[in-house]
Formats: sequence, structure tokens, C-alpha cells
Amino acid sequence: MLLNYLHIALRNAWRNKIYFLINLLGLAIGIASSIIILLFVLDELSFDRHNEHFKDIYRICIRGKIQGNELEAALSNAPMGASLKSGFPEVGEYTRLYTFDGDPVVRYEDQAFIEENFLFREDVSDLADSDSLLENGVMDSTGILELVAFLEGDFGVEMSDAEIVPANLDSIASIAAYLERKQAVGIAA
Repeated sequence: MLLNYLHIALRNAWRNKIYFLINLLGLAIGIASSIIILLFVLDELSFDRHNEHFKDIYRICIRGKIQGNELEAALSNAPMGASLKSGFPEVGEYTRLYTFDGDPVVRYEDQAFIEENFLFREDVSDLADSDSLLENGVMDSTGILELVAFLEGDFGVEMSDAEIVPANLDSIASIAAYLERKQAVGIAA
């Protein structure tokens, strides 16, 4: 029975080649569009899922009029985080991505490392040199890879895969100690 349906379909496709190609092309475009939409939706739903507390992360946006112009943006004024934290006990921590003269810059002596994706806390005084950069949301796994590229390029150290571990890269203090060890080995060699 199924073989007869296939035989009839192929016979009709052979007789009406243009009509068959139009239908086949439409079906292919429809399936491809559906797959692209599905991939986009899955990517959007996976946003911030790398954080174990992703259900507790919120983004503050602004919507309103400024001098008669509609404004809708993922922006907030500087004291917003501190005000929300002091006014609402549900707010545990806050962080803010900000730039004043361009990209945020991390400095070590006379070297500068520009990273657009770093998250800096409003109050950096509570982040000690020994605090974890990953656990405090300062860097993610991509930031670690970019940090490795920066250290190799600007400090002339060569990092093996075995050296890319939290003991070497998880805090400002561990990065500084790692660089001192690597540079001491380079001088001794």
C-alpha cells in the first residue's frame, strides 16, 4: 500500500516537475525556518543558566520619556542597586556593568587589559584580592579564556592546559602569585 503511494507520488513529481520543485522548495524553507526559530528560542531560554541561582537574577531596565522622547533601555542610574538593596530585604546582591570613558579596564602595573564583558560591582571595596572572581560574578568561563590570552600576550608567559585552574586564576591574589612564579622561572631559566 505504502509502495503504491510512493510510486504515485514519484509519477506525479515526474509529470509536474516545476510544481514539484516549488512545493519541495517551500517545504525545505519552512523546515529550515522552523529549525532556526527553535534554535533562537532555545538560546534565549538558556540565558544565564550557567549560574546556579539563575532564577534569582533580574535585570533592571528603564522605560519613560526624556524631553519628550520615548526611552526604553537596559540602563539604570548609579545608586539604583544600593537603593534597592537597602529598601528591599529580598535583594541579596547587585552588580552593574558600567563605563565612563570607554570599556572597563583592569590594570596591573603599567599593563591594561580591556574587557567589555566584565561585571564590576558598585562597591568594589567589599571584593578583596583573595575573593573568587567566578563566585562573585566578576568573570565567567569566557572571561577566563580571554584572561589567559591577555596573560600570554602581555606578560609573555606560556600557560599549559594544566595551569588553567582556579588555584592560578580565581582571584587577583592567585593571578599575581602565578605571574610571579612564572616570571621567576623565566628569569632562572
